[in-house]
Amino acid sequence: VGISFYLCNGQEEFMFNGDRCKSGYTVLCNVDKLSNVNSNNDSLYDKAFKYMFGVDATEYNVIATTFMMYGDNYGPLSQCIGSSKMDHLKLEMDCIKAALQNWKSGISDTSVGSVIDRYMIEIE
Repeated sequence: VGISFYLCNGQEEFMFNGDRCKSGYTVLCNVDKLSNVNSNNDSLYDKAFKYMFGVDATEYNVIATTFMMYGDNYGPLSQCIGSSKMDHLKLEMDCIKAALQNWKSGISDTSVGSVIDRYMIEIE
């Protein structure tokens, strides 16, 4: 399960239980680690949030996109709040895929500039 953060309580930089985050950060969690996690909501997103940060997501006003990765397959669990356009979701998933492919190769930071450039050429 992955979570890409945009805003929390209207802020681009925020903290969850002492862990500093900011808009654009993406965190990943292996689903196998979530079976014994108790959260206010039983969704994979909420369990992953609780596992990674030690607090319930319901304690914060989080705007984020959640997604799943299984092998080489990726897919959204939910759309970002306030985003109803499929083009936006496609771009978002392409950026997430690029980051996950780099992560699998041991690269922790991903520039999405090339993904965005390819996307802009496709829609022109």
